[in-house]
Formats: sequence, structure tokens, C-alpha cells
Amino acid sequence: MPWPPDALATLERHGVRLTSEQVGKLDRYADLISERGRVLNLVSASDCGRLYDRHFFDSLTAVPLIEWWGKGVLDLGSGAGLPGIPLAIALPTARFTLIDRTRKRVAFIVQAISALALTNVNALWSDAVDLAQQPAHAHEADILTVRAVAETRKALSLARPLLKPSGTVLLWQTLDQWKREPTPDGFDGEWRPVPSRDDIERGIRLCRSREGC
Repeated sequence: MPWPPDALATLERHGVRLTSEQVGKLDRYADLISERGRVLNLVSASDCGRLYDRHFFDSLTAVPLIEWWGKGVLDLGSGAGLPGIPLAIALPTARFTLIDRTRKRVAFIVQAISALALTNVNALWSDAVDLAQQPAHAHEADILTVRAVAETRKALSLARPLLKPSGTVLLWQTLDQWKREPTPDGFDGEWRPVPSRDDIERGIRLCRSREGC
């Protein structure tokens, strides 16, 4: 399953530069999803043929938006490991914990971490509410990524107890969603447009907690 024409060049123009080794790991990850995706319902059947365009490309657009060096990142509702695994491949100096409440998806993520020899990632079977009640995880994240939860207020209510006071939440959203859904009290939000492989105006809402101000 090759990368679509110009996708890697577009990412590079956007500030995302991948080594041949990183591209190879993403290719292997695509194979793993394709092999197990339909059986485990990791991604929709229509998206199995669009892993690079719809998922990998979209995940990697977050790389140039903030500082990741040495940061601890929680990826909520990671599903098949998105956006966490593509980001972990591209950002080896950050530490990623991928959270999902479906056991079979977490089992797949663990398998992928091993197959890709990723040393900066681990996976937990949990949901955000239960995780926040564990002292080891409350307010632990420098960065929290949410690509699967659609509504802004709900996403940030789940993120707040897991985020450090100085932390940042990244929400993958369309421009229309940014306009429709205000950033809740307690956060400052800005919408950053990112490259898209379709006709939809895509972006990432950066939400910074005011507790650290």
C-alpha cells in the first residue's frame, strides 16, 4: 500500500520531515491495520484503502504545531493507535500512552508497538474517567490528543483531570466545528488550519489550560 502521490512532499512543506526508517515503520503499520482492521473493527471498511490519506497524513499534521521534545502525551480513544502511533514514529523524543476502553483494540496496539519496535509508546485498557481516578495518571499529561471524540466540550471535560496545569489539548476538527462549538471556560483555544487530502477544511484546535497561567 504506497503513499499517495505528493503526500510526503506536502507533509515536508508543512514542516514534517520523515526519515526512510520512519516511512518504513508507517508502511508496516499500514500492513498491520489492513491485516487485522476488518476483523477487529479498527477502522471502517471504506477507510482501509485510505489509511495514508485519511489517517496517517491527518495525524502527522500536528507535528509542527507545538513543542513535543521530552513531553508526556496521552492519546484518548486511540482505537487502532491513531493519531498516537504515527506521532510516536515521527517524534521519538516524546513519550506516548495510548488509551482505549476496548480490550481488543488495546491488544492490537500492543502488538503493533512490538512489531514496530517502538520504545516510546505504551498502551492502557481504560477509559478517561477511570484513568483520571488513578493517582499515577491524574494531571500527568503535558499534551493530550483527541481525534475520536467529536464534541469539544465533552472532549475537554475528559481531558481536564488528566492534563497538567500547563498542558495543551489537541483536537482534530473542521473549520465548521471550530465556528459552531466555543472553547469552554478554563481553556484558551485557537484553531490552526492544516493541510488536507480532501475538500474539507481541516484543522487542529489547540486548547491550553488557564490553570497554568
